[in-house]
Amino acid sequence: MIVGLGAAGALIAVMPEPKSPAPVAQLPFTYAPTTEAATPTPAPSPSTSPVRTSAATRVRVVHPPASRRAPTSPATTAPTSPAPFQATFEAESQRNVMGGQARAMPRDDASDGLVVRFVGNNEDNFLRFTSLTVPDTGTYNVRIQYISGDPRDTTILVNGHSLGSMTFPASPDWYTVDTLSLRLGLNAGPNTIEMRNDTDYAPDFDRIDVTR
Repeated sequence: MIVGLGAAGALIAVMPEPKSPAPVAQLPFTYAPTTEAATPTPAPSPSTSPVRTSAATRVRVVHPPASRRAPTSPATTAPTSPAPFQATFEAESQRNVMGGQARAMPRDDASDGLVVRFVGNNEDNFLRFTSLTVPDTGTYNVRIQYISGDPRDTTILVNGHSLGSMTFPASPDWYTVDTLSLRLGLNAGPNTIEMRNDTDYAPDFDRIDVTR
C-alpha cells in the first residue's frame, strides 16, 4: 500500500494491484508401483525346500518326515515257466529189466526195429524201465508206444507205486505202433516205470516218450 498527499492536502492511500501467482509447471504424470518389503523367511529346516518365485513372494515346499512316507512295495518278479523237456526211452534198452520170458524181438514198425514181447501171463514176466531221468520233480506227459492187435490190460507201477490196471486199446494190427498217453508225476533224477499183468498177456512195448 502507498500513502501520499493529494491536491487538497488529503491523505491518499493507493492499493497496489494484486499480482497473479506464478504459474506452476505441470509435470507429466507417472505411476511408480510400490513394492512391499518381503517378509523375512526363516532358514529352511532339513525337511523344507524354499522356492523363489518373485522378489516379493516366496513359497515353501514342505516334505513329510521320512517316517510318514508311504512304504515302498518290494520288487516282484513274474514266475517263470519250467524249461521244455523231451526224452525217449527204448523198451529193449539193456538198462531196463526184462523179467521171466519177456525179451526183445524184431518188429519193422518199431523204433530201432525192436519191441519187448511176452510181458504178462505170469507174475514173473514183466518189463521195468529203470532210467527215466527227468530234470525236475513235477508232472510230465508220458506216451507209451506199443503194438497189440486186441485190447489188453496192463498194471503200471511208477517208482514202485501201482497206478492200477489200464486198458491199452487195440492197435490197427499186430505190426502197427499205437500210443497210450498219460500224465504222471515223476521225481527229479531217475525214475522207474514197470509194466506187468499177472494173469494175462500185456501188449508188446516199443518205447516211452517223456515231455514237458
